[in-house]
Amino acid sequence: MPRRCRGVRALPHPEYGRRMSEQVLSLAAGQNVVAPSGLWNVGLEVRSGCDVDLCALLVGEDSKVAGDDDFVFYNAPHHVSGAVTLTDDPTAAGLRIDPGAVPAGVARIVIAVTVEVKGSLTGMDVRLQGTGAGPVLAFAPVQLDGVTAAVLLEMYRRAGSWKVRAVGQGWATGLAGLATDYGIAVDDDSGDDEPGSPHGAGTQREPDARRVAGDDQQVSADRAALAGDLSRLAAQRAALSAELFSLTKRVRDARAELVQTDELALLQEVGYYQFSHPLDDAVAYRERLEALRSRIKAAIRDKVAVRSRPGWMVNGSVKEGAALVRDFGALMLRAYNVEADNCVRTVRPHSIEPGIKRLDRTRDAILKLGASMGITIDDDYHEMRVRELRLTTDFLAKTAQEKEETRAERERLREEAKALAELQREEAKLLKERSHYETALARLLEGDDVEAQEQVRQQIREIDSSLAGVREREANTRAGFVYVISNPGAFGEVMVKIGMTRRYDPMDRVRELGNASVPFRFDVHALIFSKDALGLEATLHRAFDAQRVNRVNLRREFFYVSPAAVREVLVEIGRDHLLEYKDTAEALEWRQSRDGAGPDRTAAGFGRAGVQLRRQ
Repeated sequence: MPRRCRGVRALPHPEYGRRMSEQVLSLAAGQNVVAPSGLWNVGLEVRSGCDVDLCALLVGEDSKVAGDDDFVFYNAPHHVSGAVTLTDDPTAAGLRIDPGAVPAGVARIVIAVTVEVKGSLTGMDVRLQGTGAGPVLAFAPVQLDGVTAAVLLEMYRRAGSWKVRAVGQGWATGLAGLATDYGIAVDDDSGDDEPGSPHGAGTQREPDARRVAGDDQQVSADRAALAGDLSRLAAQRAALSAELFSLTKRVRDARAELVQTDELALLQEVGYYQFSHPLDDAVAYRERLEALRSRIKAAIRDKVAVRSRPGWMVNGSVKEGAALVRDFGALMLRAYNVEADNCVRTVRPHSIEPGIKRLDRTRDAILKLGASMGITIDDDYHEMRVRELRLTTDFLAKTAQEKEETRAERERLREEAKALAELQREEAKLLKERSHYETALARLLEGDDVEAQEQVRQQIREIDSSLAGVREREANTRAGFVYVISNPGAFGEVMVKIGMTRRYDPMDRVRELGNASVPFRFDVHALIFSKDALGLEATLHRAFDAQRVNRVNLRREFFYVSPAAVREVLVEIGRDHLLEYKDTAEALEWRQSRDGAGPDRTAAGFGRAGVQLRRQ
């Protein structure tokens, strides 16, 4: 091994004096902590006064150095990467480490110390200080008797950051044995008498018996330390296993509750609401709410809404204590009622469960604040406020349901009025035409043109037939047209609308549906007149009930089926209903828009579901 320079006593870095007043973290053997930020300064204080030598080894995952350049000691004080430097300043001897410059192949930096005289490594204190945030790390190794080399600290990578481990493992074979264990080939220079060696030219080899005894002592110490660590880790594992079991159960229960709550909230958001107190109408809910609120007021008036522990004293007076508890309880009840009223005011059918949990948390907070006086919200009173929340959501849902039913009924009446007006206009038009033909027939009867007379009579008979049909449709409210329409540009090619209209011209209704609210007009696959159009429509709806788009509002008559599937059902019902049917939508505007879109709009994407928004 190369001759070393004269050894110096390693002293703490000057910064340690200032940082000691801030924070020092003392490490135990085997303890791991996060490394300080910034650059690192490693200093060593030896209270025995002997000369010792700090060194560093940069090792890989296999705990071996890649080459001799990865061993920083007195004869090679600088690493080739500049990451580790051994200083030789009597006022600040130690190691300076730049973790950001450490090569990627280095997994650990081993900080070690060597000495020529056995037993001189006792009474050491190694300190690691970062230039950034973090405490000064201190480690005082024990059980280093009879050794001439020891590993003090290890800095290792973990999940993209650096950590520090306190080691305290000794070697009886000195620097050469330490270097050999980490993969460095050491030349035997025991015969070299070159000046500069601090202890003479030769190195006396220890007797085998003493070396073996020292090794056995170190192994025994290591075994005892490992046994203690194993016992401590087993206890920690048992405690962590119990905690993990408890947390797993809580997470499982919370997830089950969350799934149920999310499912209920999802149903409520799309309009499906399960009433907690099913009643006939909104008036019944209002009456039930008024009765419940009367009971809530009575509980407040009778002073049973809040409970407290008797016997509280103030200045030795039970009376003053009772007054204080009463006033504090009233304040707590006021805070609870403010929160409850706010929940009632802001609750919606889809937010009932969060509202109840919010009220439960308010009650728990009051219980904690009033624990010393035993103040708590009465269980029955809390249950009444929760029931008020549920009744309020039921009332709001029933009101919305009745509004939707009223709107749908108004829409139906408007459609009926439009259909009746069209039929009446058509009847008036036919009557007017019949009057004209009757006048013409009267004039023709004055002459002898029999053929012309017969033609006019035929026209009158056709008008009478049309009048009979119009009057029958006026009288029969179930008669009308069932239509099957689609809009592939807006809804895709596998969705149809199946509806019914009593309009004299059913295309008027189809044109209304294809107004400015959709980008393309509807295509008609079938217009079927039936004396029982309502029954035919209901039959088709039942056939495709599983394919409904809106399963909540059944008045939305859209279905996830193809036009061909509807035709097959119509054929099964009866061929008399099906005179003409188109399986494929013409969708002229959509196809022209898609095929002639150009490069910019083609990038936006035209698919089976129509135009899709382009991501910016």
